[in-house]
Amino acid sequence: MTPEEKKRNRVMDYAFKSFTTAGFSRVTMDDIARGVGMGKGTVYKLFPSKEALILSTVDYFAGRVEQAIEEVLTNDKLTAVDKLNLFLKAVAEKLSAIHPGIVEYFERTMPEVYEKIEKTRQRIIMNNLVRVLEEGKKEGLIDPRMDLNLIAHMVIGTLRYIIESQVLSSLNYSFDQLFVSITNVILKGCMTEEGRKRLV
Repeated sequence: MTPEEKKRNRVMDYAFKSFTTAGFSRVTMDDIARGVGMGKGTVYKLFPSKEALILSTVDYFAGRVEQAIEEVLTNDKLTAVDKLNLFLKAVAEKLSAIHPGIVEYFERTMPEVYEKIEKTRQRIIMNNLVRVLEEGKKEGLIDPRMDLNLIAHMVIGTLRYIIESQVLSSLNYSFDQLFVSITNVILKGCMTEEGRKRLV
C-alpha cells in the first residue's frame, strides 16, 4: 500500500465514523482534516469534494464488508447453514454501524450517493446470499424447490423496510437484532427440517 493509499484510508475510516454518527451535513472537511491530523489542503488533494469523499467511502466500506463475508463463505470447515448464520450476522453488524437517518438524508438530498449505497447493498447481499443458499441446496439443507433469487430479494426488501428510522423506533429491537430475527423467519421457511435445526 502506497503512502497516499494509507492517507486515503485514514480519511475514509474517520469520515465513515463521523458521517454515520454525527450525520453527513454536520461534518465538514475541516472537521475531517483535524480529526485525521492532516491539513485541509491535503484532504482536498485526496478527495476534491465532500461528495467525492462519501462516494469513495461507500466503495471502501463495501470492500471491507465483502472481505469479511468472503472469509466466511470460503471457510471449508463450515456448513452452508453455519455460513448463512455468520453471513447474516456480519451484514447486520456492519450495517448497524450506519445510522438510518443518514441513508434517508442521502435519499432526499444526494440521490447519486443513495443510488450507489442501494446498488452496493443489493449486490453484496444478492450475490453472496444466493451463493450460500446454492451451497445449502447441495448439502440438503435448503428445499430444492425454492427460488433462491426470490429469497434474496425478500431479504433485501426486509432490509430496506427496517432500515427506516421510524420502523426501528417503533420496535424494541436494535437494527442487527431485528435484521437477523426477520431474515431467520424468511430462511427457516425455505429450509429442510435438518436445515431448520441448524439455523440459530
